[in-house]
Amino acid sequence: MASFVTEVLASSGKLEKEDLASKISRMSRKVEDTKEEVCDMINKKYSEFLPNLQASEDLMVQIDTVSKEMEALKNCIESEVQQNIHVAVNEYLKLKQQLEKNTIIIKMLEHLKQFHSAMEDFNKALQEKKYVDAATHLEKAGKSVDSLKDWKTSQLPLLSSLSSELTVQRENLIYHLGDEWKRLVIWRLPSTKESAGPKAFHKIELVLSDAGIKDFEPKPTPLLCSVLQALAVQGDLQNKIKLFSHVLLKNMLKPLVMYASLELTLSEQQGEGTILGLECLEEGNEERSTPSQVYKKLLLMLKTLHSHLLDVSIGDKKLSAILGELIWEEVSKCIIHDCLVYSIPTNSSDLERYNSVIRETEVFEEALKNMEYLQDDSTDLLKYARDVNCHFASKKCRDVIVAARKLMTSKMHNTVK
Repeated sequence: MASFVTEVLASSGKLEKEDLASKISRMSRKVEDTKEEVCDMINKKYSEFLPNLQASEDLMVQIDTVSKEMEALKNCIESEVQQNIHVAVNEYLKLKQQLEKNTIIIKMLEHLKQFHSAMEDFNKALQEKKYVDAATHLEKAGKSVDSLKDWKTSQLPLLSSLSSELTVQRENLIYHLGDEWKRLVIWRLPSTKESAGPKAFHKIELVLSDAGIKDFEPKPTPLLCSVLQALAVQGDLQNKIKLFSHVLLKNMLKPLVMYASLELTLSEQQGEGTILGLECLEEGNEERSTPSQVYKKLLLMLKTLHSHLLDVSIGDKKLSAILGELIWEEVSKCIIHDCLVYSIPTNSSDLERYNSVIRETEVFEEALKNMEYLQDDSTDLLKYARDVNCHFASKKCRDVIVAARKLMTSKMHNTVK
């Protein structure tokens, strides 16, 4: 049976007003019928939760068909209006207004169709653990709902149901992503800590799990990359990495700098994954670690994190760069105050040997830049190390002042009789 559009296009010469009005009227009824069916289907699915897959697919096809017929009829009418404007301007304008009203309804139905399709694709992707695809489809569904809200003539009662469904599914996705993150990145912290000192950090472990990962699968794994990128799409990645950086600084990075007796261990356990742990050795004569020892421990930690967790692109940045922005200021301050300060020579004859510390600091920062933890060419840490002459002079001044204070406060005895 020929469509309305075919009938319009097949007519030769100008359209009769009565015939055109009849077709517009019939098309309006058809649009209204389609609107009622779609709204009823969407309402049943997202308000009453009545599944009807075949009916919804048929309605999606019906929307596409009516939309195409409307577009063709609209173009035909606009052409006819231009040709017959001197005959029936007012009547054709009324017909065009009715057509524009129908066009608005069709656009609303298309947004409903897009929402429905996006939610179906989201559920499928979530079941298959394709988290980036799931997050993307959820964003598309959100845009469709926003578009429906933007229509001033749109007063659909089911809009609140669609918004509620969108909120529920967004929370559902965030829950799944958080659950995957906890399974892949595991902190093992002691239930009770010692009062203070390096023993408080003994046996702390960070496990980068490889459970369920196939042999020879690249690291970071596709699943981990998918989780991190989906968190970024949802806008929740920054919070996750900020919390991770806080625990990392407090329980591993700072203690490794502050305590010479703490050592970093690295092991691979079948079925568990890569384990980074702290061990408290017997305290030796050295109270402070040398810069070389500190840099070695920190690089082992950061290289392992980079290869197993942070070498993931998030937009135009690596995840290691995001973590670096969160931790570097505190790490560099800790290295300066708890390590470099104590490595400043006390004698001018030792200044030449301090060049090795400057070189070690340069190599340390260069390695961090290669892993994208650092972006700047020169940081406060390197500036501090290079400014050794100033620090040496300041240290000598402090020593003189301390000696003078002791002399001034000591008891003086007159031995002359």
